[in-house]
Amino acid sequence: MTRQRRLHTWALSLSLAAAVAGLVGCGGGEEEWPEPQPTGGGETPPPPPPPPPPGPGDSDRDGVADGSDQCANTPAGSAVDSRGCPPLQQTTVLEGLEFETDSAVINPETYTILDRAVLLIRNYPSVRMEIQGHTDTEGSDQHNQVLSQQRAESVMQYMIEHGIPADRLVARGYGETSPRASNQTPEGRAQNRRIELHVIP
Repeated sequence: MTRQRRLHTWALSLSLAAAVAGLVGCGGGEEEWPEPQPTGGGETPPPPPPPPPPGPGDSDRDGVADGSDQCANTPAGSAVDSRGCPPLQQTTVLEGLEFETDSAVINPETYTILDRAVLLIRNYPSVRMEIQGHTDTEGSDQHNQVLSQQRAESVMQYMIEHGIPADRLVARGYGETSPRASNQTPEGRAQNRRIELHVIP
């Protein structure tokens, strides 16, 4: 073997020895991996949008939203028109309205009946009303005629005081001439003692 070949063989041996030493030196260690970097898919999603505001309320539960209801606080279950107002009838009996016995003084506990009537009339500004007073047959005809007139006037005064123009109202007493029921029973007489509202031209 020539000197040059021996040198080449020796250099190759040293290279192999160094490579083996490097493998042995790192065999006992753990391989280090780069830290993961956040990517677009791993970002925290934004919070969901807030819920939409609640729909329009209907405080009196008449089927017409408060924002469009021109007659707030109508009794639950009442028939109403598109404005939320009770429809106007040709004749409306003020059921439940009471007066002191043999008097034209309105029972304060039944003011709410008149308040609803005022609201009804107010929402039909072109309509005029005749307020009719009626009695049962207890007492004389003349007495009942006067009493019915006084009661109709008491109702009209209440309505004027609560914002209804006087020129839209007429009070008229009919005494015992127009009964709704028999005057032979307490129940019938109670029905005959009443106030009615009539639409007039």
